[in-house]
Amino acid sequence: MFENIANMYREEVKKPLMFIAVISNENEQYAMKHLELAKRLGLHCKLNGVLPLGRSNEFFPRWKLLKIWLDAIDAGYGPWLDHKICTEHGGCGFNTNCLCQSTIRACAFTNDGKLLYAECEEDLNAGGPYIEVESSCP
Repeated sequence: MFENIANMYREEVKKPLMFIAVISNENEQYAMKHLELAKRLGLHCKLNGVLPLGRSNEFFPRWKLLKIWLDAIDAGYGPWLDHKICTEHGGCGFNTNCLCQSTIRACAFTNDGKLLYAECEEDLNAGGPYIEVESSCP
């Protein structure tokens, strides 16, 4: 079924699907299986460690995840592994899962009273990019 969905996505969106596999202490030995699937289907797979969020109370250590990523690269799965940790502007500690692109984390007023929003404080300090809003200082 997943293969059918991946093929339909590629046909409709005209680019390959990327999927995320959540790695825990119970399933870490199967991490490479996800990458084998990604390779077979021509997709990218992001291996994320489980976090104590939602219904989970487990945490998968970052050092173990980094080891899995390095082992995957050594095994030749690099082209199918999405192992990015955002490092723009020096790698913000608040952006560990590349979530900044989907949130507004910083705002400021310009000298002329225009309200600016950005994905991070670094973007504000660097002069953009900004998120456009229709608001100004009273």
